[in-house]
Amino acid sequence: MAYLRGGSTKNVVLVGKLYDNATFEGKEKDDGTRTKGGQFVDFEIARFVDANGKKVNENQPPQFNPSLRNTKSITRENTFDRGVAYNEDELASFLAAAGPNIETISNHKTGQQVGKLIVLQADVLPSKTGEGQSYLRVNHKSAVSISDIALPENIREAQYTGVQNDIASLQAEKKAKDDASKAPEAEAVAEVEKDAVPNF
Repeated sequence: MAYLRGGSTKNVVLVGKLYDNATFEGKEKDDGTRTKGGQFVDFEIARFVDANGKKVNENQPPQFNPSLRNTKSITRENTFDRGVAYNEDELASFLAAAGPNIETISNHKTGQQVGKLIVLQADVLPSKTGEGQSYLRVNHKSAVSISDIALPENIREAQYTGVQNDIASLQAEKKAKDDASKAPEAEAVAEVEKDAVPNF
C-alpha cells in the first residue's frame, strides 16, 4: 500500500485506473430503495516525471507499492485487492476533475480498449474494509484538476518507470544500511583474529 508517513495527505496527485469490467450495480435495500452503482478504481500516488523533467509529488517518500489499497483478498487465495468501490456520484467528480487528462488502457495483445486512466489531484483519507484492513480512500469532494504539470506522452509507462526507480532507490538505501550495520561487526571480528595471532 502507498506510504505517506512524512508526506502530505492533502492535494496529492493521483493516477486512477478504471477498468471496464470493474463496475458494480446498486443493491436493493430493505426500504425498497437502491444503493448507487459505481466502479472499483485503483488509485495510485503519481510517481512519474512530467514532460518538463519534474518529479510529481516531490513531497512524498519513494513508493514500493503506490496503490492506495493493497489488502489481502477474502474471496481469492493468494491475491490482493487494489480497487476501491466508488459510487456513480464520486466517479463523476473524479472524471470532472480529470478533464482532458485521460488516457486509454488497451489490452496489450488485442489492442482493444479495456479501461481508462485518469490523473487528478485530491486529498486521501485513512479507511478500513469491513474486515478491518487498512487502506486509503480518495475524498471526491476535494478532487480538482492538476496544475503546473505537463503530462508525459504515455502516462501509464511513465508511472511504471517512476515506481521502478523508487523501488531501486529503496533497495539501494536498504543495502547501504545493511552494509553499514555489518561494518562494525566485521571490524570486531578482524580485531579478534589479529589478537589471536601468536607472537614469537
